[in-house]
Amino acid sequence: MFYDSETVSYPPCFEAFTSLPNIGNSLAFKTVIEFAEEIGTAVVPQINDIFVAGTVVGKNYDQLLQGIQIINDTFFDALPALYAQVPPSDISVIQFDWQPIGKLWMDASAANGIAGNPLGLDPKKGVYLAYAEVVEWFDSKHDDAVNASVISTTKAINAATAKAGLFDAFKYMGDAAGFQSVYPGYGAKNQRTLLEISRKYDPKRVFQTLLPGGFKIGI
Repeated sequence: MFYDSETVSYPPCFEAFTSLPNIGNSLAFKTVIEFAEEIGTAVVPQINDIFVAGTVVGKNYDQLLQGIQIINDTFFDALPALYAQVPPSDISVIQFDWQPIGKLWMDASAANGIAGNPLGLDPKKGVYLAYAEVVEWFDSKHDDAVNASVISTTKAINAATAKAGLFDAFKYMGDAAGFQSVYPGYGAKNQRTLLEISRKYDPKRVFQTLLPGGFKIGI
């Protein structure tokens, strides 16, 4: 958590977290480099990892809780098959990162922006709960097994959340895997607009063909 203040250590906006009993707390005034070095201690050297993005959307607490339960159950039910191919001792991290996108956030973005909402997020749908499946492992010999497991599990999660009427095609680009398509989740109109902007300002497709990595639009 980060709060930009010269005088307030425990801002009210974090009270729901700071009031929890804990066995360790490093919340304090820090320089940016001190903060970065502290976070950096969690990075494992020579690690392999994959992030996979997904989203469910709900209009109330019960729907969002149902989405979380479906995703958790589907993901963890698939782990025995993964462990049968990759020893747990060779896996560093298995986790979900949850990232809610609420109406206030979307409304503020729309009010302050000049180009609309290219991500296609619709406040009328409710709260978007974006998430990232994360798996980190030590030995590259397990790459194929982990990738196959994650792809299969992602398909199962999407099918289960769609059946419950909670699936949304939006994928947060920063967490998306190489096998995922990001732009269709923004909606056809937004995808067309982004492509038009790209072709207008990069007619020779320099960034689409010469810049490595990332998700390219309309190569």
